[in-house]
Amino acid sequence: MVTNELIFLNDKVKTYDRDRYITAMFSAINDRKFIFALYAFNIDISRIWETVEEIQIRHIRLQWWYDTLLELERGNNTATGHPLVESLQELSESKNLSFKHFFTLLNTKRYDLDHSSFDTIDRLIDYCINSSFPLSLLLLEVFEINGEEESDLVKNLSISWALTGTIRSIIKSSSLGRVLIPEELLEKYNISSRDILNENKKNDLSEIVNEMVSISKGYLNQCTNIIDSLPKQTLPLSLQFIIVKEYLTTIERSNFNLYDKRVILMKPNILKLVISAFKKKYFN
Repeated sequence: MVTNELIFLNDKVKTYDRDRYITAMFSAINDRKFIFALYAFNIDISRIWETVEEIQIRHIRLQWWYDTLLELERGNNTATGHPLVESLQELSESKNLSFKHFFTLLNTKRYDLDHSSFDTIDRLIDYCINSSFPLSLLLLEVFEINGEEESDLVKNLSISWALTGTIRSIIKSSSLGRVLIPEELLEKYNISSRDILNENKKNDLSEIVNEMVSISKGYLNQCTNIIDSLPKQTLPLSLQFIIVKEYLTTIERSNFNLYDKRVILMKPNILKLVISAFKKKYFN
């Protein structure tokens, strides 16, 4: 039965995280509400940075989630009537969730509130791990999968997913005052943070993008030998592999030019996802 909570979650994920929304539509009906709840939570805490101007209010909103989740972990709901919290409560009562993954996501978003750049590539990769991997681990718990091989796979996939998303967001984030290119790379290629928004410098910027794409591909390539062995219920995760692979290929074909319309207008090839899901073949 379609509930108001499911409609709320569906609309939120479809609006703000369409790529993950599309992959979630390949999930079993019984899992979909739980998947949407996790994605909607991630959206809510991720958008604090860009929707709230006052730094103090940002921290208050994030702290509200800390307090609310601590109570949910204890079996209490202090936000009765909140559709997302209600869904997370239902999820926690239905599945054996590790709440530490929620708190890792919150701690990573706290970094967002206090920092507008990364000093090194390693710091960016660490951020990618902590902003994406816990969400994937929670999904595995929804699917009731707890294997070391699956965990290693989704870690590499999560890093590539987050890093590819970072690359795609470089221009937009720079316009909002946040620099996603590590200072280490800016110095290496003699580019200033101001040059990111200078389209005349796109050739210089493409050298940095080339290196970041290469790093993302390195993590993605570590998934190729085992991703096809994942159980069918993990399709929402497995199909992320297809999306990331296509996005990285498109960026390469555009000569790493983030101003290229092919890059700006990238979106999942739904037909390819359907065929891949049907055949469970990801490497053609």
